Amino acid sequence: MEYFWTAASFVYGCVIGSFINVCICRGPLGKSIVLPPSSCGSCGSPIPLWLNIPLVSFLMLKRRCRSCGSLFSSRYFLVEFLCGCLTAFLFMHFGGKTLNWTFLYYLVFVGLLMVIFFIDLDHRIIPAPLTDYGVLFGILGSFFLSSPGWRHLSASVIGCLVGYAVFFLIRSVGSLLAGQEAMGGGDVALAAMMGSFLGWRNVLVAFFLAFLLGTVTQLPALLAGNKSARSEVPFGTFLAIGAVCALFWGDAVIRFYMFWPEILH
Repeated sequence: MEYFWTAASFVYGCVIGSFINVCICRGPLGKSIVLPPSSCGSCGSPIPLWLNIPLVSFLMLKRRCRSCGSLFSSRYFLVEFLCGCLTAFLFMHFGGKTLNWTFLYYLVFVGLLMVIFFIDLDHRIIPAPLTDYGVLFGILGSFFLSSPGWRHLSASVIGCLVGYAVFFLIRSVGSLLAGQEAMGGGDVALAAMMGSFLGWRNVLVAFFLAFLLGTVTQLPALLAGNKSARSEVPFGTFLAIGAVCALFWGDAVIRFYMFWPEILH
C-alpha cells in the first residue's frame, strides 16, 4: 500500500507540475493562470483535456502541436517530471504511509520554489505575490504542523525575521561597497519566505548552500575575466535549490557541522 501511495503522489505531483508550467509562462506576463484554458503558444489552438495529460500527452504528440505541428518546449515535460519526483520524495520523507498536513505544507513550499526558480531563471525577477503569500502561508500553516502549534508558529516567525534580516544586511552592505544595487528586493523577500518554512537554523543552511552553489558555478566565468558574470546571476534560482536541499538534509548538515571535530578525531 505504501508503494501505491508513493506512486499516486508522483502522479499527483505531475498534475501539479502542469499547473506550475502555466504559472511560469503566464505569471510574469500578468495573464490569468486560470483562463483561457491551455493552448498552443504558436497558433493559439486550445488543447483539449484528453491531450493535456501530464507527461503522457507530451510523449504521444512527440512534442508537437496537433493543429500546427510546432514544437513544444522540453521544459514542460521536465517541470512535470521534476515536480512528480519531488512530490513522491516529499511523501516518503514527510507523509510516510498516509497523507498529512506536514506533507501538504511542504508541498506548497516546494511548488512555490519551482515557480520562482524558473521565473527568475527566465526573467531575472521574483514576483512579489509569490513571496508575500508564501510568507503568510508559511507562518499560519506552521501552527498546524504538530502539537504544540505555538512552537512551530514562533519558529516560523523567527525564521522569517532572520531570513529577511540576513539578506537585507547583505543587500545594504553590498550595495554600499559596490556603489550600485547588489541584490534585488525579490531575493530579500524570498529569503524571508524560506525562513518562514524552514526555521532560522535550516534557512541559514539554505543560504550557505546557495552561496556555495553560486560561487562554484560563477567562479570559472569570473576567473576567465567575464566581469559581467556577477550581474547575470539569477540568485533566486540558487536560493530555491538551497531551500530544497535544506528542507530534506538541513538537519543532517547541522549535525555534521556540530560534531565534525569529534568525527575527525
